[in-house]
Amino acid sequence: MSYTHVQTVKCGNTIPVAALSALLCAAASPQDPSPDLLKIRQIRAALPGDLSDVSAQIEHIRDTFDVHILRLLNSPSPTAEIDKEIVELIKDGWGQPVSLLRATVNDLTVVVVGYTLLHGMSAIPDGTPIIESFRRVGSSYEIAAHGGESLDQSVVKLEELPSPIPGEIWIFAHGQQSRVMQYHERMAIYSFDGFALKQRWISNVPLKAPSFQISKDALRITYENEQDPGPLPLVTTIALTQSGPLETSTILKN
Repeated sequence: MSYTHVQTVKCGNTIPVAALSALLCAAASPQDPSPDLLKIRQIRAALPGDLSDVSAQIEHIRDTFDVHILRLLNSPSPTAEIDKEIVELIKDGWGQPVSLLRATVNDLTVVVVGYTLLHGMSAIPDGTPIIESFRRVGSSYEIAAHGGESLDQSVVKLEELPSPIPGEIWIFAHGQQSRVMQYHERMAIYSFDGFALKQRWISNVPLKAPSFQISKDALRITYENEQDPGPLPLVTTIALTQSGPLETSTILKN
């Protein structure tokens, strides 16, 4: 397995909105918008003011992004340019962090994209994380799988983890909760073999003010102890093994 490209882009300002239709506002209109961005703007204009069926609207928007992501992936442009266009397309729609991972697994080129749809009340919005995976078969890309549901109400970011299993890319997905005032993050570990996006691990509860350290065989999470507040934070170590991620210890940080 070889990693050929990893890109994570963060947008500077996040502006919560009152509805999904407002979320699709472009952050800065280019002088010559791409056909894909024009299509997204058309969807925005067509969205009803009453978003009573939010799940259907989210699915529609996600499917629309998938169509245009596939068009870009299957274009003859250089890889770096394609990835940049995909990130900009989503970023112009949401103003949220956008993550794009590219790898080769099982002789397949795969691309995994992560982003978040904020909707609902502007002061405390809901967050729907989207993780979409694609694979190249022959000369063209196709949709492989999607996920992110277990990270509901968070703003998702994706990071590559060292994979202990040949033929799989392992992904650490985490992000700030969208409906709380203090800084908490939900987090999960996924694997993707070009066919199935599997959730390998998920935190039992959102963790307060976490930081992360990734090594070749472990993920270490440092966070505030809310059960017994004190000067020392907790550190949870998750071993990355062929049997799956294993929580091996939770200790006070020295």
